[in-house]
Formats: sequence, C-alpha cells, structure tokens
Amino acid sequence: MATVRFVHSDFLRLDTPIGGLADSPDWLRRLASGSVRQAVRNLIQTTISQRADFLLVAGSVAQSDTDIEAIARWLAEQFAPLQRRGIKVVVAAETHIAAEALGPVCDVVVRPGGILGVQRAPDGGIRLQSHAATTAPDTSFTVAIGGDRG
Repeated sequence: MATVRFVHSDFLRLDTPIGGLADSPDWLRRLASGSVRQAVRNLIQTTISQRADFLLVAGSVAQSDTDIEAIARWLAEQFAPLQRRGIKVVVAAETHIAAEALGPVCDVVVRPGGILGVQRAPDGGIRLQSHAATTAPDTSFTVAIGGDRG
C-alpha cells in the first residue's frame, strides 16, 4: 500500500477581527491582525517541507462571504508554491458563494458533511474527489468534512 501524506488545518477565518485589543497600542493591533495570515504562510511552508501530497483545510477560510473574493485572490497567491510542486489543495466551503470563489483557487472544494475520497494514482500522483456523504467512493481512504458522524 502506498503512503499518502497530507497536512490538515481547520478553520482559517481570514476575515475575523481579533478581539480584546481595543486598548492596545497600534503596533500590537497591527501585529495581531497579520498573525492569522502569517499562520497560513507557515502552514504552507510546513506542507512543502513535509513533502505532503495535499493540504486539507477542513474548515471555513472566512467567517462570512463578505470578503470571500479578496480572500480567494490572496489564497491563490499563497497556494501557488504548493501547486507548482504538484501539491494539491483541498478546502471546505460552507456556502455556494464560497465554493464558487474557491473553485479556481483549489484542486478540490468539499462541502461540510461531504467526503473527500483519496486514491494513489497509477502514475504515483494523487487522485482526490469530493463526494456527498451518502456516496461511498471507491478510493483507498476517505476523510469526512464537518458534520456530525454520530
């Protein structure tokens, strides 16, 4: 059996303001606001350094769809080094709007409650497919995205 390596993250929530800093100095507020985006850059560097087959972001990338287009453009820039190395990107999208915005940026978009099917391809690459939770994919293994598995 071939090994499949992936890095998993949960919610990124790139548009969520960091609370509790109203009385803090400006430099601290600026530092805190950039920390989430720096964490995403660190996640990408870890994915590369670990020679993962794919990156799985199993939670929302944004708190709401308000800034999803801008977030998707920023993520496209961040994900480019992964994709140049053949590392696939899988992201969960909670809404149709988020799925539309993230579709061109990611290799696979999975809806919460859906299933990610993972299979090593004959050429050594990786095959990833999004499935509804009611569909049993014919793959090596599956990853359930969100939802209650009771």
